[in-house]
Amino acid sequence: MSKRMTKQAVITEKNFYEFGELLILDIRKFGGTTQLSETEVNERFGEDQDVLRGIQSLLLPEDQDILKRCQQIRSEVHGEVFRRSIPSDIPLFYWVRKDEKPAVEEYLFGAQGRYKEMAEEFIRGSEEREKRFAAAKPKLYRPEKYPSRASLASRFVFSWKWKEIMPSGGNSAELRDEIERMRGWVLRALKKAIADRMEVLAKGCAEGKINQSTLNSIDTQIFDKVKTIFNGFIVDDKVQEAIGDLKEYLDGTDAEMLRADDDFRKMVEKKAKEVASTVQNVKEAKDDRALIF
Repeated sequence: MSKRMTKQAVITEKNFYEFGELLILDIRKFGGTTQLSETEVNERFGEDQDVLRGIQSLLLPEDQDILKRCQQIRSEVHGEVFRRSIPSDIPLFYWVRKDEKPAVEEYLFGAQGRYKEMAEEFIRGSEEREKRFAAAKPKLYRPEKYPSRASLASRFVFSWKWKEIMPSGGNSAELRDEIERMRGWVLRALKKAIADRMEVLAKGCAEGKINQSTLNSIDTQIFDKVKTIFNGFIVDDKVQEAIGDLKEYLDGTDAEMLRADDDFRKMVEKKAKEVASTVQNVKEAKDDRALIF
């Protein structure tokens, strides 16, 4: 390989928790909805009520903004954690490298603070929102469906835990299988990132229109992740060599250099296509798990 990636030890069931921990997020909010009353179901669905169900909002549309912002924070947090981790088959758990843990925790504390502010603002105005709904929708208003302030506060949750979970009975084979599935996820994510970025790079080189943002995205979406989050999970030599070759071509290269040098630009275009082809042709391990009902 012309320029090997800096490698850490391959992640195995023996060192899995030496390099990282499993993170579980628990982010919830007041739903602001309830089932329609039996009277409303009868009136609206009649004989079809055995197969139809109705959900009713407890808030007017203009009073749902805070809940929408809470949901937006939740989505942003899961997205950010997803980008900084490797998902596992254990529901809601993400594997985070120990050297990434401080940065992830700092981000979570910041998001938790914003979420708490939103929740407190919603709780403070809960009675006024209920009154506005009662005035605007008297037929649909059911006071028993509105929680007290204390109960409402318990509906808003933003917490996380770090865990080291061993399979039942200490079965290392199960953990080994889990790690193999994580390798498969890494390979699929890397293949997609390389295909997307190499297509843009090759096209830009062919047209002589290279944007610095393209090169920056290759650094962040490929080189940085291979060096940090994905390191130890990439075991295929062809993938390592292809990325090493690409890095050798692009190290110290900026968009202006590519625009100014036709021969070098053609070489990079050719290498981008080669790397994309090489990585896409690497076979993924077959997942033989069946659906169990």
